[in-house]
Amino acid sequence: YQYSLNGGLTYQSSNFFTGLSGGQYTLIVRDANNCINATIVTITSSPAPFITAIPAAATCGSNNGTITAFGSGGTAPLQYSINGNIFQVSNVFNGITPGTYTVYVKDANNCTNSSIVTITASTAPLLTAIPAAATCGQNNGTITAFGSGGTAPLQYSINGNTFQAGNIFSGLTPGPYTVTVKDARGCLT
Repeated sequence: YQYSLNGGLTYQSSNFFTGLSGGQYTLIVRDANNCINATIVTITSSPAPFITAIPAAATCGSNNGTITAFGSGGTAPLQYSINGNIFQVSNVFNGITPGTYTVYVKDANNCTNSSIVTITASTAPLLTAIPAAATCGQNNGTITAFGSGGTAPLQYSINGNTFQAGNIFSGLTPGPYTVTVKDARGCLT
């Protein structure tokens, strides 16, 4: 037997036709005596799924960005992947480093679609602390903290106590102190 599709003059010995889009086809079979028979075959086509991906920035100079993908259409169930790697049922990806990613959705028929997203980064604030010694055995030492970067406004704390807008700590006894700066996103240095 030989086979042809849609009345084409070219026949083939294989009974497989691949790479066909959805639609109606006339399948013809011919035997060694040139006897021909035909049938109409309909290939249905399901629409590919759609995807929207929403990034959340990595904060504090960390690798803590998030991508949330929203898939619709296609044939359930939908699965999701970043950069075409392993597909998963969950549509949320955590612990993402800053950069550009291609987020994929795949349906039960292996139809895919993609969206490109960029994870931005906010840096943690920088801190310099300058001490001034206590004099004459008094509790009159000071520490002046200078913060920069991060997301304004910056606040300061000494030894993990309450954060304040002021960057000067006075009335300190001699000894070691830990000075911390915190930005509006809660990033600490």
